[in-house]
Amino acid sequence: MNNAGTDRFSFFVNSDEELWDFVLAVNLRGVLAVTHAVLPQMQERRTGAIVNVASEAGRVARRARSCIRPRRPA
Repeated sequence: MNNAGTDRFSFFVNSDEELWDFVLAVNLRGVLAVTHAVLPQMQERRTGAIVNVASEAGRVARRARSCIRPRRPA
């Protein structure tokens, strides 16, 4: 099971590549690292499952989040 994830509060306009790299390093590379670590054993056994748990933040936009920012109605 992979349930690692992170974010830092920031308006997108105030974010920078350092923040993007930090968030991607945990949220994306974590999935890749877990999969890479367990896949050979799963292939050998010809069975297994990888469960990646994601947060609601990836599906529902919130104001003042660096990666997701809803558009305000006119």
